[in-house]
Amino acid sequence: LGPQQRSVVMTGFYAPEESNMMDNFMLSMANSISFTPIRQLSGKTTPFASELAGMYLVFYEKTAGYSEKRELWLCRDKQFLFKSFRTVGSKTSRVAIQEQGNWKVEEDILQLFFATGAQMNYRLRKEQGRLMLNNQKSYQLKNTLCR
Repeated sequence: LGPQQRSVVMTGFYAPEESNMMDNFMLSMANSISFTPIRQLSGKTTPFASELAGMYLVFYEKTAGYSEKRELWLCRDKQFLFKSFRTVGSKTSRVAIQEQGNWKVEEDILQLFFATGAQMNYRLRKEQGRLMLNNQKSYQLKNTLCR
């Protein structure tokens, strides 16, 4: 039993004539195991969580070699609207997509939970006073959709 009450169970299947070799192998495996404590997410509100509430962000994200515009409205009631463009058909046509769902921030990760069941994460950080999402600059505009 390691830190945080975690354990490892190993099961080996072998022919009876190989029991000596398998015992030695399993013992050497067991001796080589080390435990690394995991960091628990606090679940507490972070400065990012309160700062993001009510924001309208525009940012660009690289997908399949293209830089794609994204728009994200983060409402104070923890709902969001996400607008992006998707390639359809023969990959020469693009359509605008609007999706919605709920959002939260854990530590420095913005988590978007879409109504479709999909989830998207963005790592947040500040650089020279500007909010970065996955190391991409974002532009904060006036949010007229939600508060």
